Amino acid sequence: MMSEQKTKIGVFAAIFVISAWLISIVLLMNWEFRFDNPLTYIMILVQMHLYTGLFITAHDAMHGTVSHNRPTNNAIGQICTFLYACFPFKKLYKKHHEHHDHVHTEKDPDYYNGSFLMWYFKFITEYITWWQIVLMAIIFNILKL
Repeated sequence: MMSEQKTKIGVFAAIFVISAWLISIVLLMNWEFRFDNPLTYIMILVQMHLYTGLFITAHDAMHGTVSHNRPTNNAIGQICTFLYACFPFKKLYKKHHEHHDHVHTEKDPDYYNGSFLMWYFKFITEYITWWQIVLMAIIFNILKL
């Protein structure tokens, strides 16, 4: 069982990552993008780290380590997977645990015995739907207003 102190740290870290990502994305959507501005490249690195933070936080939630309170843990996981790419947390949770149960076997949803490009295509088509792409496009255009 996770201690109360670890839960507080996990929830605080999750809120920090989510908040930093939200602030960053709103600011970047209103920023005049130019290739000759060195801040462009710094902000790309910052945004990459924040997306990684969302992914790691979602992964931790799939393992129940963000909070010992399951509804809080799963809510944080859902927020992170939605912000990352409009993923449904329950679907990722199920597939992630199938992956751990059957690592590097035919039953592993992430396994593919072939080239990297074919694996990547299978992986993307397994996890991303057209509805997610449409929803991300709608959100992007709303943020650009």
